[in-house]
Amino acid sequence: MVALPYTFELNDVPIYAIQQSSSDEMLKRLEATVAVFEREVENNPRVLTLALHPHIIGVPHVAYYFQKALDILSAREDTVFVTSSTMGDWFIGADGTDGAGMADYSTGAPQ
Repeated sequence: MVALPYTFELNDVPIYAIQQSSSDEMLKRLEATVAVFEREVENNPRVLTLALHPHIIGVPHVAYYFQKALDILSAREDTVFVTSSTMGDWFIGADGTDGAGMADYSTGAPQ
């Protein structure tokens, strides 16, 4: 089992369905997050996750601002888009054991 970053702050369900924020809220939060990450990234790489659900992020008045957020990220040379599967596969390969050092959850002991 590999735990991956998952954000509540950049998640369309709480932003739009629970907090009932304005249509541009995801864009504003992303811009603020990127501004903070820019100050930190030289010494400490960052993972920015977006939790998205098509029935929420895909409505036109929200998708309009989400496209602007993607444009901001796409224009950056230091940004890479990956899926959670890609990130998990990278971690398992990069840990130096190809996953052998991870716990075997069927026995509760490391392999």
